[in-house]
Amino acid sequence: DGIRAQPRARGLGDVYKRQVVDEQTPWSKVEDAVGDVQPELLDRIDFLGTYRGKPIPKGRKSVSLRMTFRHPTQTLRHDEVDPQVNAVIGQLKQDLDADLRE
Repeated sequence: DGIRAQPRARGLGDVYKRQVVDEQTPWSKVEDAVGDVQPELLDRIDFLGTYRGKPIPKGRKSVSLRMTFRHPTQTLRHDEVDPQVNAVIGQLKQDLDADLRE
């Protein structure tokens, strides 16, 4: 017989968000806020970068992050992932006074 590879988890893939936070906020605080929500389908969160400058207000910075959502047996739909993304955004607002940057 041969060795079968495990099927890759399926899902929407990656959701990218940019949050504007206080200049002194470390990435670990962003991770902690996401952990407080414990999104059920979140596979991982990654730091992508930081931006300072116009139109970001002085004393603030834009932090880009990628959230990867997966389900082991089914393809995810937006109506399954969107509430979890919104919960993360809400938690970041509550914990870090983060504003979503479009």
